[in-house]
Amino acid sequence: MLAKVPRRQPLDDDTVLADVSTALDERAPHEEQVKESTLRLRGHLKRLADIACATDADADQTDESTTHLATRARALLSKETPSDYRQAVGLLLPMAWTAKELLERLVELPCLRESV
Repeated sequence: MLAKVPRRQPLDDDTVLADVSTALDERAPHEEQVKESTLRLRGHLKRLADIACATDADADQTDESTTHLATRARALLSKETPSDYRQAVGLLLPMAWTAKELLERLVELPCLRESV
């Protein structure tokens, strides 16, 4: 039974921040990069939202900021990536900001440790 459970790599905040940085660069990613960046940020957002929800479930008090960010992440994850380039970038940017803010919040709590 355990063989069917997928192995997860530890969350690498440097990778998350690199993907966020790519998405939030002064120049929008090229068309061919948008789909890949969106897929990567979706993965990061899902993991961060899962950690945030687990943290809220374990905490004595619910942290409103973390709950709000996790809810925003889930709402963004529910959206399909548009085929139109500009609309896809329009989804990529809030995904990147939310991933950045959620990562920072989880490090503050401290649910995650910062990379050295």
